[in-house]
Amino acid sequence: MSNPFTRPALLLLGPTGAGKSPLGHLLVQNGLAGRTCAHFDFGERLRAVVNREDNGTMSDDDVSFLSSVLASGALLENETFFLAQKIIDRFNRDNPADIVILNGLPRHDGQAADVERSFDVRMVCFLRCSAQTVAERIRQNSGGDRTGRTDDDLDLMAQKLRTFHQRTEPLIERYGAKGIPVMTFDIEVDTTSRALFDALSTRVRFFKSSPF
Repeated sequence: MSNPFTRPALLLLGPTGAGKSPLGHLLVQNGLAGRTCAHFDFGERLRAVVNREDNGTMSDDDVSFLSSVLASGALLENETFFLAQKIIDRFNRDNPADIVILNGLPRHDGQAADVERSFDVRMVCFLRCSAQTVAERIRQNSGGDRTGRTDDDLDLMAQKLRTFHQRTEPLIERYGAKGIPVMTFDIEVDTTSRALFDALSTRVRFFKSSPF
């Protein structure tokens, strides 16, 4: 059952390089099911904090810790989720919209429980992508969003993929068990964000009643 005290959200799940961020940007530009969208790209916001472009309420110790998280590809665990909550709260103050596009958070079961205090996930969009395809998409910058990224070296990419399969992919079962629609899209090297957006919009139109 939807929580009336949290913001409706669409969760984008997929390994690094699958095209989540470009899809999120298109959803902001075009909306979904006639509703406006705001894109919560957690990785992008972490990078802004670490680069001191958007510190918000972060202390120097907070920024230093988040820098190590970003550099190592680690996940925020329950005891440090308060840092993510600071970023969420700032986002919600600054980005009014009908639907929040969640990208990069939650990434494991504990985070999913914490996120429920702020967002009501009503649909999951799973971008399924093999390790070989991920590597080639990143090499070619298929999504057009890798320029300037410092976290795309091969070892870190392999670690991110392991973490995704071990800890993030099980969220599909979590949400499916709650009756939340999970839509799967198979990603190829040349899959564009526009093709994904069109496919997602078409599927949403076939719902008897919009989850949003």
